[in-house]
Amino acid sequence: MDRKYIKLIFIICSTIFVTGLAYKYINQHYPKFFKEPQNIGSFCASLLILFSIIYSTISQNEIRKFCLQLAAWAAIFLVIIIGYAFRFELNYAYQRVASVLIPSYNWSTEAGEIIIARSGDGHFYIDAVVNNVKISFMIDTGASDVALTKEDAQKLGFDLTQLKYTRTYLTANGENKAAPIKLDSVIIGKEFKDVSGHIGLGDLDVSLLGMSVLERFKGFKIDKDLLILNY
Repeated sequence: MDRKYIKLIFIICSTIFVTGLAYKYINQHYPKFFKEPQNIGSFCASLLILFSIIYSTISQNEIRKFCLQLAAWAAIFLVIIIGYAFRFELNYAYQRVASVLIPSYNWSTEAGEIIIARSGDGHFYIDAVVNNVKISFMIDTGASDVALTKEDAQKLGFDLTQLKYTRTYLTANGENKAAPIKLDSVIIGKEFKDVSGHIGLGDLDVSLLGMSVLERFKGFKIDKDLLILNY
C-alpha cells in the first residue's frame, strides 16, 4: 500500500480515537455540555485544529516522532480540560493572591457578595466611589459612621475652614471634636444615599468606613481572613 495512504489511515484513526476519548470524558463529567450549540461548535473547531496539527506533523516526521508529539498535544489538551473543570477554583485562587498583593483589592460573586481579604496589617481595605470621587477606606466595625481624612474631605469639596466641629467622638486616642457631614452617594457594589459621616480635627491616616454604610448591607461577616459583604 502506498505510504501516503498509510499515513492518511493513521491520521483518521488517531483523530477518531482522540475524539472518542474527549467526547466520553466531557459527556461523563459535563452532561449538559453538548446541549449548548456554541459548545458543539467549539468542540468541532478544536477537532479541526487537532486534525490540522496531526496532518502537518505526520507529513514531516516519522511515525515514532509523531506519536511523541501526539502525546504532548494530548497532555496540553488534558491540561485545558482540567483548567476548564477547575476554572472557578482557579479564579478564586487568583483573587486571593491579588488581594494579598493589593490591600484594597476585592471581588464580587454572582451571589451578591463582595469579598475582601485581610491585609498584611490585619485590617480590611476597600475602595468606594463617594460623590463620584474614588476614596480608599479601612473598614472599621467599631466606627458609628464614615470618618474622612482631611485630604479626602478636600477631594470631596469640603471647605475645612467652614465646618462646624460640634460633635465629640471617642477614638482610640481619646475624645476628638468633629464636624458632622452628609455624603450624597457612596457606591460599594450598590449605591447608598445620604450617608452620615464626619471630619475630625485630628487627622487620620486613612478614611474609615463605619456602620452608617455597613448596616445598609443585607449582612456582613468575617470568615477567617475574609470579610464578606452581602448586598
